[in-house]
Amino acid sequence: MAKKPDDPKHLTGLRRQAEELLRMAERDVAAMPVKDVQQLVHELQVHQVELEMQNDELRRTQVELQAARDRYEDLYDFSPAGHLTLDRDGTIVEASLRAGLLLGNHRKELIGQSLARFVTPDDQDLFHRHCQEVLKNGTRQTCEVHIRKKAGASDCVHLESLAVHEEFGHITHWRTSLLDISDRRRTEQELEAQRTQLNAIIESAMDAIITVDAEGRVLLFNRAAQSMFGCRADDAIGQLLDRFIPERFREAHHGHMSFFARGGVVSRTMQRGGTLYGLRSNGEEFPIEASISRVLLVGKTLLTVILRDVTERSVAARALEGHVALLREKQSELESLTQKLLQAQEQERKRIARDLHDDFNQRLAALAVELETLERNLIVHLPEPISRQCAEIRAGIGRLSDDLHDLAYNLHPSLLDHVGLEVAMRDHVAEFTKRTGLPATFTPREVPKVLSPEVKTNLFRVLQESLQNVLKHAHASRVTVRLSGSSKGVGVSERDNGKGFDLESKAARVKGLGLTSMQERARLLGGFFRVHSLPADGTKVCVWIPRSQEDA
Repeated sequence: MAKKPDDPKHLTGLRRQAEELLRMAERDVAAMPVKDVQQLVHELQVHQVELEMQNDELRRTQVELQAARDRYEDLYDFSPAGHLTLDRDGTIVEASLRAGLLLGNHRKELIGQSLARFVTPDDQDLFHRHCQEVLKNGTRQTCEVHIRKKAGASDCVHLESLAVHEEFGHITHWRTSLLDISDRRRTEQELEAQRTQLNAIIESAMDAIITVDAEGRVLLFNRAAQSMFGCRADDAIGQLLDRFIPERFREAHHGHMSFFARGGVVSRTMQRGGTLYGLRSNGEEFPIEASISRVLLVGKTLLTVILRDVTERSVAARALEGHVALLREKQSELESLTQKLLQAQEQERKRIARDLHDDFNQRLAALAVELETLERNLIVHLPEPISRQCAEIRAGIGRLSDDLHDLAYNLHPSLLDHVGLEVAMRDHVAEFTKRTGLPATFTPREVPKVLSPEVKTNLFRVLQESLQNVLKHAHASRVTVRLSGSSKGVGVSERDNGKGFDLESKAARVKGLGLTSMQERARLLGGFFRVHSLPADGTKVCVWIPRSQEDA
């Protein structure tokens, strides 16, 4: 460092020079005329004032220079970068406070030491080449090395060095700045690890991933994309994405990409009813599914397209559509067949019921009359046992006639045809109570006067089957039957207070023939069939037929 301007030794030398000049001036003044001496005194006084003013200016300049020096020292010592001055051998001549912190020593301890001793062994060759380049070329040189500290740890620092030349151009020493870049290097390593992991994910993805710039040029083309389009990444990168899109779709594609480039949200692309087509290198077109996302990176717009080949899915979808159509056709045929079977069943029941009532029952009645007549004519000639046996036969014929009558009624109640659904249901409920001893009530409400034969027959069959299930399974002590109508349709419900069952159990999901029959009857008429039940809470069966079927 240079001596300060107010150095006491410097001031003493100046005073001696001034005194010597004054003694010489006194000899000259003694020989001068008085008038000249007076003129000289005046000039000296003026010059004294001028010197005093210059002295004040110099003092102000000195204060400003000292302040600037102090600011420079603060910047030098407390700069984020450490600063060193080294001789040609690499020995430290000057050091800032920050340099001491970076090297793990007080800056006074650094003076006279070689900077190379602080460099880790692995970076020694790199540092020596750096020193040689600085001294050889005399231009600014940079490098990155690891610095050892007393605790054994090391930091990565960035060195920027510049040679200092004397007036004749020779290099006398050089200066270097040290900047700790350990955090930056760790961040770079983490970013590199994340980049490697991301590349591994992209390359192992089963979907094709393509990244393009705002002009549509390919920047990334992963392994799945290479396989999908039959094109190597080296041949795809730098090319326009149009290369992989059929010509007839390119205009729509440009509009779509422009929309996303302007800030459109992430979306699944659609084309021709939802299908987008890709173009392989061999000219083959194939259906794909695509999604596009947009990202701004260093002021540049990048679009990433994720593509999936849906050829197999499209084939499977078409096959499934064919199967579904065939299934619907078969279902329609099955429904038609079921309806015809139920109609044929009802017709056959009606015929059998009529035959039983009009033929067999009449013949049994005639046989009973004939037996009664024979018994009356021969009663005086017949022994008592034979007469008693004839009476028993006649009673058995009567019971058989009643059973045939009940069977014919169950097969097809004639009341349905003659007096309607309400009366037929009321009679059936009463007959059920009489036959089983189980109390059952019937409540009608706003029952339509006119119902189609199909609606009457099917609702009556549902009631028959429901009461039969109560008798077989419910263990109930009370049954309630309701027949209700409205402007929207007509329905019947049967409820018991029996043991009920769990609708979610495996046994409940395996429906019996009776439940299936009731459900099918309601479905064929466009209605619905419901069963509500809980263990120990009874069961409720409901069937509803819409008005359109009532009027049919």
